[in-house]
Amino acid sequence: MELRFHTDMSGVLDLVHDRWFELAQVKFDRQKGEVTVPLGEKRKGPFADKILKITGVSNITIMDDAKIGIYDLCDLIPDYSSSSIRITSGFPIEIILEIKQKGSIRVLTAHE
Repeated sequence: MELRFHTDMSGVLDLVHDRWFELAQVKFDRQKGEVTVPLGEKRKGPFADKILKITGVSNITIMDDAKIGIYDLCDLIPDYSSSSIRITSGFPIEIILEIKQKGSIRVLTAHE
């Protein structure tokens, strides 16, 4: 599934909501402008059932007040005024992705 940044993200959120991720496995490839977030169904992992891949990323900011390492993904919140996406959890963490104009969001299965 692929959605452009300027479209409704509810379909993507349906696929990733309440999945778990380990912060140490969140990768930002600055050269490719790509962030990958491996996701799992259970808090203890494995974190590879689905992969949230966001392209067109120019910068990532992580505000991790909980510092617990493993989080549930609650929401993907677009901010069109700042061209960013905020990833939130039920725990106090925010991951803010600054997006270029041609960014996209994909949810891959482990086999893709």
